[in-house]
This record gives sequence, structure tokens and C-alpha cells, in this order.
Amino acid sequence: MSGDLLQYGHPIDWELLFKQQINRYLWDSHQAKPRMDEAPEQAKTCFQLSYAEASTRSSQSCHLQKFTSRQEVASIMLQLARSSNDQKGIEVWSYILLCLAELTQDGLSDEEDDLEGNEQIRLVADLDFRHPDLHLLFQKVDHTW
Repeated sequence: MSGDLLQYGHPIDWELLFKQQINRYLWDSHQAKPRMDEAPEQAKTCFQLSYAEASTRSSQSCHLQKFTSRQEVASIMLQLARSSNDQKGIEVWSYILLCLAELTQDGLSDEEDDLEGNEQIRLVADLDFRHPDLHLLFQKVDHTW
């Protein structure tokens, strides 16, 4: 396991991620092959549907990880604020935990990879129902760890 960290402070196991991706490619190519009783167009349609379902599951998993990590950071920071009797810190981190509880993992924004010139960037999709200030608040939480 490498010493690199994710944005939320969890170690990255690059070897495992690589193996999982290779296995996914192999599985996808196997699934895309038409069965004996299946026309190529039917196989293509089935593959596209299974890919869409897998993408949805992956997005939900990412939201859960982001939600859990933010809760962990806010809880730890709240404990630190309490132990040092930092009233402002207690107020801020309690508010962040309240926001997370209200939003749940479904209230977190989606992220997409994109290219800007030759550089890979991460786009964050704002949610219409969510106040824009929450984006800045969660950015602060993400960079706290």
C-alpha cells in the first residue's frame, strides 16, 4: 500500500485499484460478447444497460464514502474543539454535522472528470436545491484533514 492519501485522508492501495480496473475491463469484454442465442445488437443493448447500472452503483458508493469521511472529520474536529473549550469551533463543527445529517449522502454534489487543455480537472456539479454556500463549507471540511 502506498503512503499517498486521498482527499479525505484514507490511504490509497494503488495495486488493488489497478487490479480491480483490469478485472473490470476483462469482465466487461466478456459480458459484451454475444451469447450463442443472442444477436450482436441484443448483446450491445444488454451490455449498455449493465454498464449504466454499474455506473449508478459506483456513484452511490462515492457519495457514501464522501459523506462518511466528512462526518468523521467533523466529529473529530468537534471533539478537539470540546477538549480545548473552543466555543466557536464547537458551534461551527456542530453546524457542519447538522448540515450533513439534513442533507444525507443524497444531498452531496456529483463530481466528473474533464479535460482543460491537456490537464485533467474535477468538475463539481452544484445541486439546485442546495444553498451555494454549502459548497464552500464542504470544501473547508475536505481540506481540514
